[in-house]
Amino acid sequence: DSSTSRGLGDVYKRQNKDLHVTKIPENVDVNLTGPQSKLIKIENPEDLKVVVDLSGKKAGKYQKKYQVKGIDSGINYQIKPEVAHINLENKITRVMHVQPDISSNSLDPKYKISKQSISPETVKVTGGEQQLKNIAYLKATFKNSSKVNKDTNDVADVSAFDKQLNKLNVSINPNEVNLKVTVEPFSKMVKVRTKTTGKLNAVSYTHLTLPTKRI
Repeated sequence: DSSTSRGLGDVYKRQNKDLHVTKIPENVDVNLTGPQSKLIKIENPEDLKVVVDLSGKKAGKYQKKYQVKGIDSGINYQIKPEVAHINLENKITRVMHVQPDISSNSLDPKYKISKQSISPETVKVTGGEQQLKNIAYLKATFKNSSKVNKDTNDVADVSAFDKQLNKLNVSINPNEVNLKVTVEPFSKMVKVRTKTTGKLNAVSYTHLTLPTKRI
């Protein structure tokens, strides 16, 4: 009897090691049809290996069909989307500075950052030439998602973003840095104004002063 199985297939790329691939999704939808006796041997449809073969291709734009590898000859497959739209770019490497990224969502509202530092301050970024031109920020964020409410020295992930804060698919070495943050209680200076209310019997005064005008 014929059956159908659906799942996500991870996409694997084959290309010249000196070229970088952009605009390929990490996984695609795969529909398998064939004898049930053969389909049940595929324990997890998400383990399907989907290949885009770019062997021998030079830098440029291509449209290539996806192929599923490692399945029996009696099984047919359908992939959505059927075609990959690919940019192959010359691979280059640059040394770039990393900036700490402690957002307000990551910081306890009772505290503010007084000092922050990163070690190392620079990393090597490898990717397509146009991709590296699109990098606007290299941000380091703590791996631990808990709110920062004390001086913290921990490992941070490094990610690349364009001006619209879209994450870019580039290789970063090292992709983890040490991020050190010093915090202090949030405070604000305010003016103190005097205001007289009520009356004191048998007491008079002409002028009232405070030891400080701000607190």
